[in-house]
Amino acid sequence: KSLLLMPGAAAFVGAFSGICIQIYSNAVRKLPAMHQPWCHVLAAGVGAFTAVKIVEFEDFQRIKYEESIALHQEQIDAHDKKMRKMHGVN
Repeated sequence: KSLLLMPGAAAFVGAFSGICIQIYSNAVRKLPAMHQPWCHVLAAGVGAFTAVKIVEFEDFQRIKYEESIALHQEQIDAHDKKMRKMHGVN
């Protein structure tokens, strides 16, 4: 699970953003706010999908980062142990 946004909340925020962008696009073109309502549905779907994928990507990257840090720490510990042994330090 994501620490910042759960996928459901991310989907809601993404859908809301998609609808707002479509309404803004209609306003810039001086069209009625709900002109071609199917575009709003499409924008909401794309926004929700994108937001969920971003959250999943962040979770995946966090896990990979933690694994990388753990591996690197193991290498540092092994090197320190080797150096201490070589120099006769506890």
